[in-house]
Parts: sequence; structure tokens; C-alpha cells
Amino acid sequence: PEFDAAFHDALSPCYFHHVIDPTAATLRVEVLGPNLAYTFRHGRAKELRLASSNITARLEAKVTGFLALKTGNGQQRVVLAWAQSGHGVGSKGDLLDADPNVLPNDVWTKRAISIGRALALRMRRPYDGRLLQTTGIRLEGVYLGSHVEVKLASYAISILLTRFGITQDLDNISLRDLTALRKASWKDGSKPSFEIYFSRKNCNFCGKFVQQLQNATGISLKLVWRERLVKKVYEKKELPKRDRPHPPQVIQIDIAEAEAMVTDEVTIDISTSEQQDPQQGRAVTDTFVEGLAYCVGQIDECPSGARDAIVTFAANRRRRAEEDRANINKPLPATPQMAPPGYS
Repeated sequence: PEFDAAFHDALSPCYFHHVIDPTAATLRVEVLGPNLAYTFRHGRAKELRLASSNITARLEAKVTGFLALKTGNGQQRVVLAWAQSGHGVGSKGDLLDADPNVLPNDVWTKRAISIGRALALRMRRPYDGRLLQTTGIRLEGVYLGSHVEVKLASYAISILLTRFGITQDLDNISLRDLTALRKASWKDGSKPSFEIYFSRKNCNFCGKFVQQLQNATGISLKLVWRERLVKKVYEKKELPKRDRPHPPQVIQIDIAEAEAMVTDEVTIDISTSEQQDPQQGRAVTDTFVEGLAYCVGQIDECPSGARDAIVTFAANRRRRAEEDRANINKPLPATPQMAPPGYS
């Protein structure tokens, strides 16, 4: 497949997205931007009956990438191969299925080590001992040789070695073979140029490996690291259940028991209660009615019924005030004195 050169720029939106299916033991790589996709399959994982959690953990740690050849004056990119990190050595290895579009890890890890040896690079690392412990196979440089960018760079150079007839023995590439590529060019006189895209920032050794390979061959091998998107999983928190208010309990009274209550001895003594003055009771009532009328009058949109009630209330108040004034006991006029006090 081809994709546009616009996604070559460092500012272009291009991302890797890994989709893992532990049931099918597959790792689908989606390159967002150029709209590229490839599915790595691991059928042997199912044959070995590995647990889904084991398969998921293995595939989560994988780095993926692809090799692109620049064509058309550098305006187009043609994808030549895909690769997945891992060495594939041993009976279990990384369990990657063979496919024409993907690099076999066991083959290209060894070829990358061979090229590193030809470049006089020190590839031995302490992590190489894990392979010896698990499989009994001693292979120095297997840890660094399993990186995606190293294998893809080795594949790009191997294509040119066979294409220009320099060597067919790709398992034993020498420094002389590599330097012979300095004279290699296409029919139009342009030099071959490659780009290596991958989903994790390269280590220092991988950068040095590719740089030394470019210096030896004169072939452009550009590392293009892209971010890998990870699906965000939000934590689901259960909200604490608040205690719901209990409904008011209804007091159940048995009618029969209510009728059986003894009330003969219940007496109310009103002998000492004070009789309320009628005028005092009327004053309290008037005060309450006045307050009620005031509240009704404060309503912004006073309904007609409320207005009539206020008018009626005012008329009643006036009539009652006149009645109160009419019933006032006036003192009698002074009685003229007819005789001195004490007179009979």
C-alpha cells in the first residue's frame, strides 16, 4: 500500500493504535493518519492454550512498525514490510505466525545481529542470558537484535543487496557487501531512500545501529517514531447509597380498644380558669385579620377576589369602629347641689 508524503512531517497527525484480541490471539495495528492497518496473528498461542491474561500481557508489550520506500521524488511512500518486536527463537518464542507481509522474527533477529557484527558494534547485553536460561540457546545480541527498527533497517539493506546483485547470502553479510551499496542507484540516477515507522521511541543503540548502517552503505534510512494511542479506561465508582428518610409511621388504633378506654374518671376543672374578656378576644382576632390583609396586599398580581376581600374587610372594620364608639359609656352631667352635704 501507498500513503501520502504529508504524514512524513513531524507535525502531521500520525499515530499508532494497537487493538488486542486475546481470544483470537491477534494484534491489529492501526496507523491513524495514513489509514494503514495490519493484523499480527499468533495461532500457536491458542495451540499452547495460553491464558487470555498471558496473551494480553505479551501483546501489550509489543512494539510494531513498518518499512516504507520513498518513490516519485519523495512524494509517495510504499509500504514494503511490517515487523513486530521479539526474537522468535526457541519452541515458544513470540509465537508470531508467518506471513508474506511480516518479517519472521527468528530470521531477521539473527540477520540484524550479523550486520551489527559486520559493523563492529557491540550488541551483547545482560538480557541475552534469559534466552539461555529458558531455551538453552546462546545467542549474543538477541535482545537488541529483536527491536523493530533494527530488523526493518536490516531488511531494507538486504533488499538492495539482492536487487543490485551484490550478494544472495543474507545470513552472512560482510562490511564489503555493505560498502558496495554506495554505488547503487535507480535508473533515474536517484539514490534509494527508506523510512522506518514504529510505535515506540528508539533506544540509543538502535539509533547508532541505523546511523552506522547509513554511513557504510550511503543509503538513507530515516527513523520516524510515532506516538502510540492507548484507550482510556475510566474507573467506575459506586456512589454510596444515602439512607432514605423513613415514611412517618401511621399509628394503628384498634377501634375496640378505643371504645374500651375508661373515661369516667376524666374530669376537667374549670372553676379556676379565667374567663376571657370578649373585647380582648376581638382585639386578637382583629390583629390577625389585619396581618392577613397586609400579606394579601403585598401580592404583585392581586386577584380580583383578594381585592374584594380587602375592601369588604375595610368596610367591616369601619362599621365595627363606629359601633365601638357608639357603645362608650359617657358620664352623666353633674347633679346640681340642692342642699349642703349632710343635710337631711
